[in-house]
Amino acid sequence: MSLVLFDIPFQMNKAIYLFLIVCFFSCKVKSDYQKALTADNSMTYENYLINYPTSKYRIDVQQRLDSIYDENAWLVACRAETSKGYQQFLDTRSPSRFDDVAKRKVAELIVSEDWERTRKEDSIIAYELFMQKHPLSKFELDAKKSIERIKDLNAWNTAVSLDNVSAYNNYLKDQPAGKYAKDALKAIDELSNILPFFNSVKKTNTEATYDNFLRLHPNCRYTAEARRVLDQLIFAREQADWFKARKTNKKQTYIDFIEANPGSFFLKDAEEALRSIINAEDEQFWKQTESKDTRAAYLSYMDRYPDGLHYSTASYYVENWSAIQEEKDWERAEKSNKIRAYKDFLAKYPYGKYSDVAEQKIIDLEVEDVFNSDHGILPPPNRISSIYDKYTDNEIEIYNRTSYVLTVLYSGSESYRFELRPFQRSSFKVDIGNYRVAAKVNDPSVTPFAGTEFMNGGKYSSEFYIVTSRY
Repeated sequence: MSLVLFDIPFQMNKAIYLFLIVCFFSCKVKSDYQKALTADNSMTYENYLINYPTSKYRIDVQQRLDSIYDENAWLVACRAETSKGYQQFLDTRSPSRFDDVAKRKVAELIVSEDWERTRKEDSIIAYELFMQKHPLSKFELDAKKSIERIKDLNAWNTAVSLDNVSAYNNYLKDQPAGKYAKDALKAIDELSNILPFFNSVKKTNTEATYDNFLRLHPNCRYTAEARRVLDQLIFAREQADWFKARKTNKKQTYIDFIEANPGSFFLKDAEEALRSIINAEDEQFWKQTESKDTRAAYLSYMDRYPDGLHYSTASYYVENWSAIQEEKDWERAEKSNKIRAYKDFLAKYPYGKYSDVAEQKIIDLEVEDVFNSDHGILPPPNRISSIYDKYTDNEIEIYNRTSYVLTVLYSGSESYRFELRPFQRSSFKVDIGNYRVAAKVNDPSVTPFAGTEFMNGGKYSSEFYIVTSRY
């Protein structure tokens, strides 16, 4: 077999080509239409109409686009919620499915907006014009009430401006159920009954009459004036009393002023003046107390001045009297620095804070007295221990070979007193150190002995006896 090629005429090829183009375009129109429906927005619909102005789907697409335009414009009007906004919707988008609602909204909002403007103006003419323009509106009752309210207020203002009984009676006649009816009745009572009483109070012009008026009429039109005048009278009296108190400048005068005028303008000054006098008396009495310097004196101060400047000091002295007196007595003993003073201190405070120090002071002064008086030279004690032995203190054996009581005194960093009966032998310990030593008996005719010793640790012995000399 052999392949046979048919020779198709050129005209037939052109027709087939055109047919294919038409089929392709028709499919494209439908496909884009389906895409526009899926997207369902104004831009897609607008582009479709531009691209396919003669499409069989153009009417449906235009209707869908108009619906979107209507909905967008309606949302704008709803957001504005004004008669102008809804009217603009009708002017630009009518006819639409929102026309009936938009018209109803325009009518309702025109009434509401007119009512708001009328309320802001708040005048009888404005409310009357509103009712003429909207005779059957939902605000008609409020408009009528507002007109009555303004008439009531105007009538009241007229009565107040005239401010007489006749004017208030006219108000009650015109507005028997008015808002200010009670105020009118009160004003009539004040003008008819209270005013004559107040005039008599002003004529008398005393604290008592004004005080009585305020007690009887605490909330009337004349209360403020009565209070003001009464305050002036009180201030004038208090000022005179204050000048008198300052001139006298006595404690009792200030006390009387404060008691008589507890809320006075001058109260603070009076209290300060009184405090100054009390403080001066306090200081003077405290000086007397200190000069007496007895527990009873400090107790007396506390009783007299329970809030005194020196109460805490006095209380401390009373509570710690013994310790304080010991301190003072010790200061006096130290200042005197006499044997008698220290012995008196020890007699008073045998177990006191300074008893050991006082005893040492007495020893030191007694040794000093021996050194300063006629005395013999005291020989050093005999060392009975080896110099090579090490001791931390000194042990001294003293033998009193006299028929007197022997007293041996060591004065140094620590001071010691050793007393031995006649013919007594005893051992004593002292610290290492330098000492001034004195020895004496209980007979003033016997010469005492004195000397210095360095006790560097060890055992020592001393023997004391009396040698009679004739001159």
